[in-house]
Amino acid sequence: MSIEKQENLSLNQHFSGDTLYKIERVRSLDGRPIMFEQINCDASRFDDLESQPLNGSITTIMTSHYHVDINNEECVISVTVLPDDVAKSLEKNSGAPCLKVIRQRYESSGILIDYNIEYWLHDAIEMIVIGQ
Repeated sequence: MSIEKQENLSLNQHFSGDTLYKIERVRSLDGRPIMFEQINCDASRFDDLESQPLNGSITTIMTSHYHVDINNEECVISVTVLPDDVAKSLEKNSGAPCLKVIRQRYESSGILIDYNIEYWLHDAIEMIVIGQ
């Protein structure tokens, strides 16, 4: 896992602040890496985020420590292949198939809270749909 502050370059259309936190981490299931995520959020909004325990739910930290109420989100889901750096983090070959999720989460006022990119290994996905 890594966290760094960086100048708001490629995501400047999404956030109002000049500096972002960029958190990169691998999530595992039963000791097997299954997902790589990159979480971007406004550093001025989440002052001192790097001192929080970031190995668990970042949403819980945002809610309890920073009093953020995430009201809605927008996801773009596509099938693609793992980029080289992500494949290495997930212990897979570059170009392995995956599900890519780009997620933008908002407060009720419409302010963007975080912008996330997730790469899920294709063999770690199970979908259950219940209809009526």
